[in-house]
Amino acid sequence: MEYLQEIVTLFLSLAGFGAFIALLVNIGKRFDWIKDGTADQVVKWINFIGLFVVGILYFVAPSTIPLIDQILAALANLGGLVFPILALVLGWPLANASAKWTHDNVKGFRVLGFSHSLQSKG
Repeated sequence: MEYLQEIVTLFLSLAGFGAFIALLVNIGKRFDWIKDGTADQVVKWINFIGLFVVGILYFVAPSTIPLIDQILAALANLGGLVFPILALVLGWPLANASAKWTHDNVKGFRVLGFSHSLQSKG
């Protein structure tokens, strides 16, 4: 049982794994792959699978565990940068269409839709 304690301690020290899980779950929620209210269960199952994988790696290739954690941390950081930019880029056409619709519907109102081009010349 001494090994189990070492495996759990090692698993709990993997910060990159936790950050990567958070990124995956947020992406899954964004694309409706993970329904609201089930994210907690998904995180628990991924943690359970991760603990199992760390246990296997502990006996097969223990030196790769810190490297894998660093890779997962880097992927989580990259996702944290790319995901908001991707949301902005994908949301840009919607924002432009919304602004055009709003402009078309308020032009001509006295205060909200003031336009110099609608003023009569003379």
